[in-house]
Amino acid sequence: MDVNTKDGKGRINYATYSKQHEITQILLQPGSEIDTVDNYGGTPFCYLLLKHESGQNKTLLDFFLNNNVNLKINACGESIFNHALTSRDKWLLEKLISKGADIGRQGVLLHNPFDHSIAELVKIGVDKEKIILILMSN
Repeated sequence: MDVNTKDGKGRINYATYSKQHEITQILLQPGSEIDTVDNYGGTPFCYLLLKHESGQNKTLLDFFLNNNVNLKINACGESIFNHALTSRDKWLLEKLISKGADIGRQGVLLHNPFDHSIAELVKIGVDKEKIILILMSN
């Protein structure tokens, strides 16, 4: 099966988009290109975040985060952090902050994380002091 179709999605993009996490782990061998961008601007990590539900797939998320996934990339017009906000997963958001994700970047919809509101982040338990420290350092 040729998965390098006209939309530019490779095997890893398809596996993460389809929530085939076991297949994704098999495809993610040491040295794999984990930041491939398809024709829509999506990356495997972006698709993993779009399909993420709070508390799930920590092993796979950790794999990406521990293998230098590009957290500064603007995937599908939004920052990685903006994509992660939709999951409302405290663990994931704090992990992204600790790894240096860009939390102030404005996306294609002219929103940045503060349009999603700091109050929402605090409501799900993200430490407000951590957010402020990151903002002060940028």
